[in-house]
Amino acid sequence: MKHAKIILVIGIVLILIPVLGFPPVWNKFFVTILGVWLCGIVLSVKYGSRLLTHSTELSQSKVSDSVATPTSHSDDHTPTV
Repeated sequence: MKHAKIILVIGIVLILIPVLGFPPVWNKFFVTILGVWLCGIVLSVKYGSRLLTHSTELSQSKVSDSVATPTSHSDDHTPTV
């Protein structure tokens, strides 16, 4: 619900920016910043759980690989029987 409120506020601000009387350069700047922010929110909602799950799986597999893989010591010159 938090994301829905933020998206609503961004939409209202985007509607009001042209009528607030800012210089055209500022209008372009604010619209660009709010558009990038909006895209970031949408991407985090759409792919955020997948990316978090994928990165968690990767980190767990790296830990299990490092624990499960025995290391060989070529410096160790103990005779084998």
